[in-house]
Amino acid sequence: MAEKKNTFQIVLMSIFGAAMLTAVIMFAVNKGSGSNAEVSVTLWGTFSKNSFSEPLNVFNDDSKSTGVKVTYVEKSPLTYEQDLVEALASGTGPDIFFINQDMIIPFGNKIRPLPYTSFPERDFKLRYIDGASVFLGEGGVLAFPFAVDPLVMYYNKSMLNKAGIANPPKSWTQFSAMIPLLTQKDSNQNIIRSGLAFGQFSNIQYASNIFETLLLQLGNPIIAKRGNGDYLSVVAEPGYLSTDSFATSLQFFTNFSNPLLDTYSWNASLSSAEDMFVQDKLALYFAPASRFFDIQRGNINLNYDITKIPQVNETSNFLTSADFYGIAVSKGSKNSQAAFTAANILSNGPSNKLINVSNNLSSPRRDSLGVTDGLTTYQSAIRESALISYTWINPGRTSTEALFKEAVDSVVRGSADRFSATGLVHQKLNLLLEGFNSR
Repeated sequence: MAEKKNTFQIVLMSIFGAAMLTAVIMFAVNKGSGSNAEVSVTLWGTFSKNSFSEPLNVFNDDSKSTGVKVTYVEKSPLTYEQDLVEALASGTGPDIFFINQDMIIPFGNKIRPLPYTSFPERDFKLRYIDGASVFLGEGGVLAFPFAVDPLVMYYNKSMLNKAGIANPPKSWTQFSAMIPLLTQKDSNQNIIRSGLAFGQFSNIQYASNIFETLLLQLGNPIIAKRGNGDYLSVVAEPGYLSTDSFATSLQFFTNFSNPLLDTYSWNASLSSAEDMFVQDKLALYFAPASRFFDIQRGNINLNYDITKIPQVNETSNFLTSADFYGIAVSKGSKNSQAAFTAANILSNGPSNKLINVSNNLSSPRRDSLGVTDGLTTYQSAIRESALISYTWINPGRTSTEALFKEAVDSVVRGSADRFSATGLVHQKLNLLLEGFNSR
């Protein structure tokens, strides 16, 4: 049996791998300028500037060997994409910028991919977890995977203990059976303490993430590509695998807000799901792993932990949805060699770990996730969830959330059944995609 690699060996291999790829990039992208002058590269993103301070110092202290210095510009999450569109259109945009899966379609024609001749697809898949393949385009690597923020299940240990439940659920079947034991109602059926926040969009912050996870676990990628490169909805595409998975997910999700069922545990009149969890009134809460310390700060006495979200069964698609972050090179960058070098080293070098730790994110690199020594309980749970993280190429978070919300609301109100609601989402998602296909 091979000897287990220690942390030092893993870090050394990561640095060596990043250096080797950087050398390939510099050879492949170099236009023969012959200049050895230090080049300045601008990076845009929504991560706080404070969390980037130390990592950037680490990167820039090595500028003599890389020939590159990076300046980071923090942008507001509310206006980031619009600011980026306007800046890139006017020629004043950054050389490199952070993207996630929701930006691949709208920003695809603004990205300079790294050709597979420089970074082969197989090498990419060996280096990163499967879900990071969302950054693989037809012409090359669209972005260097930087971080992953998986959806996890937060659970109130005290509420589970009181209900006589020793461990959080691992399957959706176990999950459904626990909810009646964890939900407390008064004589008028008003919910006092809830077992679960499912069945609504208005007061569940990550309802869309939850719904996407249900679909992905049932094998529905939500959208797919035609042979000509155009995108299409497969929410209810005839003849496509798992075409009734959306209707199945709708029924499962909305059952928990149906007062006629014993699993009834949530309604629109309750406070937000996160507030309820922080106030010790919600047993199970689904949210990104990055919310861990924010929840802790909200109630330092809360007895809680996190774990992987339940799965359909042991033989199903074992996964959780996640936000994937990558660093892309702008097609308009005048310093493409330096931009690729910076994007690669920031994503794979020592500074990457510093940034991810400060933002409570996980690395998408397989070797980094292979390090288990010294991890706390919650860090182990994040690592396990990161390994099974997947996502989909969302054409627009705001638009698709509105579509999912409309479907859920119509089923809850009784104005549509789950099949007609599914058909409407399918139709409107295709209309949304047509706007990008016509570019």
